[in-house]
Amino acid sequence: MTRRLFGFCAIRRPVPFALFPNRDKSETRRSQSTFIIFPAMTVQRHLILQELTLRPSGEWTPQHRGWMVARVAEGVGYWQHDGKVRELHVGDGFVLGSNVSALLRSSQLELLKLQFFTVQPQYLAGLLSVAEWHQLEFTHDNLLPHVSVFTAGEIIGQKFSRLAAQTHSDALSMRCALLQLWVGAITDLLGEPAASPDDGNKLRERFRQLVGQMPEAELAECSLSDLAAQLHCSERHFSRMFREEFGLPFQRVHRNSNSRIINATAPAPENGGAVANENLTLQSKT
Repeated sequence: MTRRLFGFCAIRRPVPFALFPNRDKSETRRSQSTFIIFPAMTVQRHLILQELTLRPSGEWTPQHRGWMVARVAEGVGYWQHDGKVRELHVGDGFVLGSNVSALLRSSQLELLKLQFFTVQPQYLAGLLSVAEWHQLEFTHDNLLPHVSVFTAGEIIGQKFSRLAAQTHSDALSMRCALLQLWVGAITDLLGEPAASPDDGNKLRERFRQLVGQMPEAELAECSLSDLAAQLHCSERHFSRMFREEFGLPFQRVHRNSNSRIINATAPAPENGGAVANENLTLQSKT
């Protein structure tokens, strides 16, 4: 028994079907966890390991929010970025920021299968500190392209391979492991925060311990007077230290923190995510 939805036939039992007549049949898999990507359809899943298949001679331009970490699971790919081409074999991969313009091409002889996950920093308000958020925001606002390619033999490549071999990609332990993999990958990309002026007194040291290591969600619940009282200083002096440390006024950072937390807890749009094309199939790894 079937019923018609928006011009497509919804079938209760999983049976073979062809949505794209020119698609290689091996790209369309019968699996409850498989997502067939239509042109202009968008899918993004925060800290969920997914698989993407690119047909022979296919091309893919990653378009995503936040960060993406990907590895080659099968086949050979050609990574094109900044006028350079690099061949990627099984286990090789890349780390991308949201402002990177790059192209991945599969070989003419075989499918290219990727395993990847995305990280949406706005959903990490309870984990990222104020200083870490400031650093991520600064690099994004200045449109600095963050891209790194790794090989299967490097530490990140080895860790990713072990994670990809595990089952239950949506389990809490897997999400934590993927988050840790991303943190290790971007530490070198972002570099060390710029040094702040130090007046040599213990008040600034206490300030850095209190605010620099405070999760953003906790900062959003504190007022300027609350924070100044914890350091036993005036609001004016606290505001001056905050601007010297982060280059921005406290009220602006506090307002941005509240906005991110509200947006992170709002329902996600049905079509929010990375744009795909007819060369692709995408599935969650289970």
